[in-house]
Amino acid sequence: MKHLIIIIIILLNFFSNSTGFCQREITVDFENEIATIKNLLGVNREPGNKMLGYKEAGVTAVRMHDDRVNDYQYYSDFWNYDPASDSFSSINTDFDPTDPSQYHWDEFDKKVNAIVENEMDVYFRIGISWPSNPNFATPPLTAPLDPDGVHFTNFAELCKRTVMHCNEGWDNGYHSNIQYWEIWNEPGGIFWKGSIIQFYRMYEAVSQTLKSYDPNLKVGGLGAVPSTIVRPKDEYFKNFLQYMSDNNVPLDFYSWHLYGAKNPYGVKYWAEIVRQQLDVLGFTNAESHISEINYELGEAQKLLEDNAAGTAYLLSNLLTAQESPVDKMFWYPGLALFNDDDQNTPQFKCNAYALKTFSLIFENTPIQIRTTGSHVVESNWQADTTNFMVLAAKSENDNKIYLAISNYKSDYQNYEISIHNLPWLAADQIKITKNIVIGPSDKFTETTTYQSGGNTMNISVNDMPSPSITLMRLEKEAGSGVKNKNNAPENFHLYQNYPNPFNSSTAISYQLSAVNHVKLTIYDVLGKKIRTLINNNETAGEHSVGWDGKDDLGNPVSSGVYFYQLKLNDNFEQIKKLTF
Repeated sequence: MKHLIIIIIILLNFFSNSTGFCQREITVDFENEIATIKNLLGVNREPGNKMLGYKEAGVTAVRMHDDRVNDYQYYSDFWNYDPASDSFSSINTDFDPTDPSQYHWDEFDKKVNAIVENEMDVYFRIGISWPSNPNFATPPLTAPLDPDGVHFTNFAELCKRTVMHCNEGWDNGYHSNIQYWEIWNEPGGIFWKGSIIQFYRMYEAVSQTLKSYDPNLKVGGLGAVPSTIVRPKDEYFKNFLQYMSDNNVPLDFYSWHLYGAKNPYGVKYWAEIVRQQLDVLGFTNAESHISEINYELGEAQKLLEDNAAGTAYLLSNLLTAQESPVDKMFWYPGLALFNDDDQNTPQFKCNAYALKTFSLIFENTPIQIRTTGSHVVESNWQADTTNFMVLAAKSENDNKIYLAISNYKSDYQNYEISIHNLPWLAADQIKITKNIVIGPSDKFTETTTYQSGGNTMNISVNDMPSPSITLMRLEKEAGSGVKNKNNAPENFHLYQNYPNPFNSSTAISYQLSAVNHVKLTIYDVLGKKIRTLINNNETAGEHSVGWDGKDDLGNPVSSGVYFYQLKLNDNFEQIKKLTF
């Protein structure tokens, strides 16, 4: 018997420490607002026949790169085309960038307008696409110099005319209000065969020309090749920024690429390096953009292209960027997230649900609130290491909380979620929607439950081993206690009163636009009525009333969280939270 007990203890210890029993405690503080959810919903490449997927997933911006028709050599006569080599062989010395007859916009306009008409922003990359594409003529890799072999006046004017065509209607163009113009792509790689100083001077000419034409444009560059930041290579990072700083060249954003970060938290490490360098050189207002990011390129990219691991990897990148000094991010390529649209139905690959998860948070709960529970490795970005990330956010009207959990790589499987300092009452009904991605059969599978509200709510999520993602959406519905309604009279306002926590000098204030029957009541967190302060007709104007911290019987209430409700004509209700 003694030996049996020992064996049982050993087995229990083993199973309690196995993956199946690993539990993660997650806490959310509703009152602790820490940031605004950033718009990181960008992708590379125009959607083509995957437009419905782009829209349904919540894509907000498209970086036009590797789409050919937006490359300057295709829509202008800047270069001479050589049919024998199927390449652009030499600069056209007769090119006049101000002459509309030397531009060919038809295919260009189709691509750009498809994005604009579907209410996505165009992030326009000026330059050339990937040169090794057998379906297209080899693009020019040498510097787009003037005929004098020194300056970049013609190319800068060409870029200006491109802006004018897109934004001001020049040459039968449009008024698309494209804001972001990225000068070139990966000059530290195969996309630029000119000298380094030529690149600096080209950027300088284009940036100054565009900003002189329209100071409100956002002009930057240079789509730095990953090794520029990661190694680092100073030519197109520190030295580039130093040149722009020394010569007062406009730089609204610095864009860079990141591939091969096996640890998604590497985004934060490199973003902080970029931000620090921008600030040191005086570009404190310049934005930091990751204009290309993925697990890897080529065949290695396909390892995480349509599975739960890739979904969690992408979501972890988004959650990391949210807490990093990154202003925009563009997944490369967006096309890899979707199959072709099926008539009127978008066709998601598994990874697209990471983008949709973040877009739901961005659209519905824009205020990030404090959470605990993430488990990340802050060093060794090249290692495929532990990564478990949590983000929580709330709506502006306090009626929704969305919680995203990306379990890319961890031993955790069961989650205990505790949400504190809620402004909800026990009588409120809370709709809880859970979406999960965990495997081929669970691609954003949705379940719905209901739970009573309260100042604190606890939720259990089980059987979610890595790799997986979970989206929890808590939404307050009308309960039997204090409710908010949306039919507020014009110019009605119930103020959030200060000081709060309440004391003897705090008054509850409100404004009426007309005579109303007013009932002002104090409730506890369980929805129990504590005190009626006003129950009569009130005139239009500003009003206020104090509360001495006593109930209707004159007894002092205990310290804690309470709510004050203003009801007009037994119809409209509004509540605010107070601490006493």
